[in-house]
Amino acid sequence: MATIPLVTLYRISDASYKKVKLAHASKLHCLENYLSVFGREGLVLFADNCTPDTVAQIRALGLQPRESASPTPAKSWRMVAEYALDQLAGEQAIYFVEDDYLHLPDAKPILLEGLEIADYVSLFDHPDKYVNGKDGGNPEVKQGGELTRVLLTRSTHWKWTNSTTMTVATRVGILRDDRAVWWWYTRGRHPKDYDTFYRLRRRFLGRRRVLISPIPGRSTHVEMPWLGPLVDWTKV
Repeated sequence: MATIPLVTLYRISDASYKKVKLAHASKLHCLENYLSVFGREGLVLFADNCTPDTVAQIRALGLQPRESASPTPAKSWRMVAEYALDQLAGEQAIYFVEDDYLHLPDAKPILLEGLEIADYVSLFDHPDKYVNGKDGGNPEVKQGGELTRVLLTRSTHWKWTNSTTMTVATRVGILRDDRAVWWWYTRGRHPKDYDTFYRLRRRFLGRRRVLISPIPGRSTHVEMPWLGPLVDWTKV
């Protein structure tokens, strides 16, 4: 099967939420990790609310970021989504990437396999899916797991999952069809990712979207203690 073209919409910001993260996983390290795994082809880099020093570090990598100053994290995400909707064709595969993720070496082909079988693909096997809602985990998790369906592609197993973060892949046509949901849940200061996927998985304009993640995951958010399971991310 022919390789699906991929455009990555990578968003880096110095106005991010304050979180405890892996010690080595700076924004620059996460970007360098992305480049080592996905390469530069198809990369569109947005430097939103970045300091001159951060912009200089990005340019030192041979990249030319699109600079902006969005008033809120939600508006920042919308800016990137609007670029996709305005500039890219409907069949185009797109990967929204935030600036605090690490990827394993086989992440790109795995992502493309996922896009062959689902509407939305996350490479992050979020550990909240294994913590009961009443114990601070995912609201839909009971008895240590979510209700799901397990699928198999050429290289990995996948599971239907109920939600993910704003680092997620889809196609422009799907994003366009689902725009009203995305815009509804980004109307405040912060994007509401769980609510977005909860709505899309139910029914919207007669459609029920499928979100999948590989097991084990091929990416992680670098926030402690929510690192993807079964991988020593300190070595990535």
